[in-house]
Amino acid sequence: MLLAVAGCGSSGGDDSATVATAAPDGSAAFVRAAWDVCDGLNAEIAAVPRSSLTQQDPARDTAVWLEQVIRIRRDGASRLAQVEVPADAKGEYDQFVALIGEQTDSFQRIHDAMASGDRATADAASTDSAVANEKQNAIARRLGIDGCAGG
Repeated sequence: MLLAVAGCGSSGGDDSATVATAAPDGSAAFVRAAWDVCDGLNAEIAAVPRSSLTQQDPARDTAVWLEQVIRIRRDGASRLAQVEVPADAKGEYDQFVALIGEQTDSFQRIHDAMASGDRATADAASTDSAVANEKQNAIARRLGIDGCAGG
């Protein structure tokens, strides 16, 4: 099962100041704010411990881990929705935030399916998550918030 779990991409470091400086007039603050939220979200997810997982029941262990990731992502989507966005980017940015929610909903379905041992539903939700992730990453790159897009 494929599971793209990054908060909203992985910037691979903090290049947001460089990107924000190069952004079109009026969007530097937007780029910086979105990037900062994504960096924080990615750091929170990376800090979710996996060492306490037993690996005796990988499906259940993943479900337990996902509980924390889902909470972090929902909070992150709320923070991203509060970012002040230039008018010409608002529609696409709103779609970006909605896709994070969509992907998080897929994570919830994966969680529920894995907790009950339903591998087929988990696999289908994982596919849905990957599709939402690809769309989300494409929008982030178009908006110049590459720090919110995965590799």
